[in-house]
Amino acid sequence: MLGISLVAGILVGILNIVFTLVNAPLYQQAASYATHPNQMPLNVASAVFGLFVLTGVIGLIIYFIAGFIIGRVAVARKFGFFGGFVASAIAQIIGFIVQYIPNYPGKINSGVSSNPLNIGGGLLAALIILVLVALIGGLLGWLGARLATRRHPHYVGLDV
Repeated sequence: MLGISLVAGILVGILNIVFTLVNAPLYQQAASYATHPNQMPLNVASAVFGLFVLTGVIGLIIYFIAGFIIGRVAVARKFGFFGGFVASAIAQIIGFIVQYIPNYPGKINSGVSSNPLNIGGGLLAALIILVLVALIGGLLGWLGARLATRRHPHYVGLDV
């Protein structure tokens, strides 16, 4: 089950990297409006938002499929949740690490000083976001496992 989760998480991480690199000119155009964001054209802002939504939905579908596969293999719904949770956490960690690559498209330089308090607060916020996104991935994995095991003899009569 962990192998399925690893493959799903790495697949979503690579998918996000590929979408970002393919649309690098769009992100560079959006970054040129960082000093005056109120002047960004609507088509640029909506294209960046559309890419964010598209990659998010594709990731959620992959977590659901991973949960479905885990449900078929393990016949335990809790493993579907675990699989989606791990896959989503891996994808988030990959995305977090990739942001430290210099000149990576879509990277936002905050310009905040690097004192230990700011770094600790940023890491705490990243950890909270990681857990929240991983919980959403886990719920989609559980839903996939539930769908895969809905007619299994072990679960017949338990679902209402």
